[in-house]
Amino acid sequence: MFAVESPVVSFCARLSGCKERLSKKADLNMDKETISEDPRRLICDALADMLPSTAQEIAEATRLDPVTAAACLDELVARYRVMFNPLTKRFSLPKAWPTSGIAA
Repeated sequence: MFAVESPVVSFCARLSGCKERLSKKADLNMDKETISEDPRRLICDALADMLPSTAQEIAEATRLDPVTAAACLDELVARYRVMFNPLTKRFSLPKAWPTSGIAA
């Protein structure tokens, strides 16, 4: 098991959108989350919102280094998490990829 420190922000502060009420600790935790996020997760999240795209387009959408994005895409293709069309040189998610946990 591992411990996760989550920012504590009051309910009123979240609803009002007032930045003054948010603690600085919450801001620091948000910055750490964006920096340490897994690039494979970023790619899958971006592909969920995109049409089939090239590695360069995915790198731009995720703000990853193109070399890192290409390496992660190769790994995701090898694990059958992402599909690659060799004719169009585009990546996409499989049709059965869950978009959300809530049914309409």
